[in-house]
Amino acid sequence: MIRHVLLVAAALLASALSLSCSVNEYCLNCAKIDAAPGDVAGDATDGGPTIDAPDGGACVVTGVEVCDGKDNDCNGMVDDNIAGLGAACANQVGECAGGVTTCTGGVSGCSKPPMAETCDHKDNNCNGMIDEGDPGGGAACGTNVGECTAGVKHCDLTTGLVECIGAVGTVGGQPELCNGRDDDCDGNFDEGLTNLGSCGGPNVGACHTGTLVCQGGGTVCQNDQGPTFEACDNADNDCDGGVDEDYNKLTDPQNCMTCGNVCMAPHATSGCAGGACTIASCAAGYHNLNGTVADGCEYGPCQADGAEVCDGVDNDCDGIVDNGLTAPAGLCKTVGACTGATAQCMGAAGWKCNYGATVSTDVSGNIIAETKCDTIDNDCDTKVDENQPNKGLACADAGVGVCKGTGTFTCDAANLDGPAVCTVTVPGMASSAEQCDGLDNDCDGLVDDGANTGNLPGQDWVAMGNGHEIMKFEASRPDASALAPGVSTATTCSRTGAIPWTNVTYPQATAACAAIGARLCTEGEWHETCSVVPHQSYPITVPTGTFTVTVEAEDYSAIAAKADTAPNPDVVHAWVPNYTPGFFNVSAMEASPNTGANVDTAARAITDSARLDYALTVTTAGSYRMCVRTYSPAPNATRNDHFWVGVSPTAPGVATNLKALITPTDDAWVWTGPSAAIAVAAGPNVMSVYMQDDGLRIDQVYLTTAATCPANTTPPVGSAGNKWAYQSTPNTFQPGVCNSDELDADLPPATPGDQDDILPSGSLAACFANGALALDVYDLSGNAKEWTAARQPGQNPIRGGSSNNTADGISCPLNFTLADDDFFFPNVGFRCCR
Repeated sequence: MIRHVLLVAAALLASALSLSCSVNEYCLNCAKIDAAPGDVAGDATDGGPTIDAPDGGACVVTGVEVCDGKDNDCNGMVDDNIAGLGAACANQVGECAGGVTTCTGGVSGCSKPPMAETCDHKDNNCNGMIDEGDPGGGAACGTNVGECTAGVKHCDLTTGLVECIGAVGTVGGQPELCNGRDDDCDGNFDEGLTNLGSCGGPNVGACHTGTLVCQGGGTVCQNDQGPTFEACDNADNDCDGGVDEDYNKLTDPQNCMTCGNVCMAPHATSGCAGGACTIASCAAGYHNLNGTVADGCEYGPCQADGAEVCDGVDNDCDGIVDNGLTAPAGLCKTVGACTGATAQCMGAAGWKCNYGATVSTDVSGNIIAETKCDTIDNDCDTKVDENQPNKGLACADAGVGVCKGTGTFTCDAANLDGPAVCTVTVPGMASSAEQCDGLDNDCDGLVDDGANTGNLPGQDWVAMGNGHEIMKFEASRPDASALAPGVSTATTCSRTGAIPWTNVTYPQATAACAAIGARLCTEGEWHETCSVVPHQSYPITVPTGTFTVTVEAEDYSAIAAKADTAPNPDVVHAWVPNYTPGFFNVSAMEASPNTGANVDTAARAITDSARLDYALTVTTAGSYRMCVRTYSPAPNATRNDHFWVGVSPTAPGVATNLKALITPTDDAWVWTGPSAAIAVAAGPNVMSVYMQDDGLRIDQVYLTTAATCPANTTPPVGSAGNKWAYQSTPNTFQPGVCNSDELDADLPPATPGDQDDILPSGSLAACFANGALALDVYDLSGNAKEWTAARQPGQNPIRGGSSNNTADGISCPLNFTLADDDFFFPNVGFRCCR
């Protein structure tokens, strides 16, 4: 592009010159280009070398001066004072930076125009890029001869230099190596490597070095002498500076003292020591007993088979038979009757032990098993009279039960060759009445016979009214003592001085009572006994004429639970103790659980209702009414609490004798009734209360000939009886009177600190419910907790507290503890009622 512009400018300039410098009337001071002699300088070019052309005349102004090789403004100067000349050129990029406009030869230009790009780390063509297009690159460089590799020239954008890229090695640039290659790239390989130094040697002894040359791409040592195996020849064959150093002429039997001096002796392997021949070893069966080298191993043949033993043979081949012997350890027994025995070597017969007269031996003197009973270890096995297997064992005479005398088997001093005999050391006791104690007291061969009736001594009962009895002491196992609870379950006892039967589940306690014709006490029976509240006696006599009979609800003569039929057939309903404040005596009773069940007809009540029974003996047949003191809890108010009452000759009753009642108010103890008249026959009868709506609570049941119920009253303070089962002051807590946490109940052996052991029943003299003397029942407060009869299946009450409970925990009224059939614990026991 630049070249093209210059050519155009040159053409225009030539044209202008021809126009302006032609002979014409406008030429002013035209320069003479080729003046001939006689021409005037400054005239226009003439027509020939000798012709002086006339001036052209006046200059015509064509405009302001521009760069075109003309005098545009006719000031007599060409291309002067051009506007903008010297201003910065338009392209200020790269090497064009700083360029200004110029006018040269009538052509406009720039002082720093773009040039062809070269590899110099500059922007020569002023396009904003440096060394683009790899200027100067592309030609081959280096060589491909030998181990060299040719490369390609490229412009390095970092240095601005043309460099050879990819070439490996140069001719003569690296030394030639002995490797079968042309390392210096001169067309030859391994040339000139004929002396690479000395090799081999060392220059010691018989050895000398050679010259290392290159052959076949590897080095080879030529003309050297290396070490050889050292020989006994007074030369340094292995070139280590030593002569014959591998041969110890002081110990080598082949070169003993001097090379080639070989040691030899009869029946021997020779050795060399200190440069003198020796006997190193003897041939098999021969021995050097005299220590002389010259005659070799002179003693033999004799085959040594080990250390000398007692056998009449020279075992160690020392020339002496059975010498230096010690009897083997343990050869002769030295315990029991064998103490002090000695051993003697008898040659080929071996060893013999010399034993005393009390040792059991056969005719050959060998020990045999003892046969005597003489308190001596006759066979020396550390066991005395082991032939008497029963010696020392317990034995008994012909007595039975406690009448049997006992002792041990001992030797009969009058017959040491006979068996051990029974020697009685503890005579049997005299026969006595059978007791519940795990013993055969009456010596009839039966233990605790009659215990199944519950009437043995040690099965102590206290009458509690209504023809029923309660155990005087906590139930105990027959083999229990004052120090241990025993393990036997053969029967159930109740006796003073025995640790109670604990760690027992409810079903196990029930079965233990049943085994003696008894049962677990109801909560009412247990509570009334503990609190010394009189029990109701049955049957209740109903007199002739006008009368009323009032009975506490919890003093029932019988109770029956029933499975619900609707709406919860898997629920069992039962009357259970209830303690809503305001009840008389020790508790009220509740139809539980409260699920919304309703037994809506008298016929269903006979078969489906939970029931409380009270036995009667009616003197005169007649018409009677019933009232019941009730409590209807508020959650039942929307449905009212209904229930059924009735009197029938037998339980569960007759539907026609059942009468319906409904509680008159909620959340208060009130008398409900009287019922409609009930026709009652003379003789035995059962007065019953039947559940209709569950959740109902009842406190007292009232049978009357009147048409009204009693007035509503509040029970007097203390009507529930005593709080603790103490002999005296039973309503004031007295630490230490009964076995509670406050007492350090420590069974022997004594242990420091406060212990809470369970004591033998009756241990604490004042810990009993103090009725009449015959009614005293021990340990109802504390010691061991006691199972009572279930409220419902799987809801089993535990009463009375234990040795680790305090104050209220051992009180008679405490009633909130229930457990399931699988529960047992070391402080939970029981007592039975019947």
